[in-house]
Amino acid sequence: MPAASIARAVTITASGVTISNFLYVPGDLGLSGEQGNPPRVHHGESLTFVNADQSADIRHSVTTCNLPCDGTYVGNYPWANGVWDSGTLGYDAIDGGTPDPVSSTPKDLPVGRYAYFCRIHPWMRGQFEVVP
Repeated sequence: MPAASIARAVTITASGVTISNFLYVPGDLGLSGEQGNPPRVHHGESLTFVNADQSADIRHSVTTCNLPCDGTYVGNYPWANGVWDSGTLGYDAIDGGTPDPVSSTPKDLPVGRYAYFCRIHPWMRGQFEVVP
């Protein structure tokens, strides 16, 4: 996984991020090129995350963490910073969850860059930005 602290351009204005094949698209730190760049939303708007892996009984979350939110999976497990958490997106018969695979950020998030990870699969990391 590339370090979250690597400077990335913010070129994608988006209203949504699709979670598919264990990637946040756009904005996953494991992706290169434009799809790896953090999406941006304007202050007062929400960014909506959709778990497309739900059809395979795979649950995910979007949980904010302090930048750079990098480090290895075992030694530096990300810590939620309490800014926002999607809750569990998706349901499986063994572990439960919610049948709703969609969650949106609050519209009142302050302007800034936000890092996040999946509590269920903590190697999954991404970023988004709120702009004026």
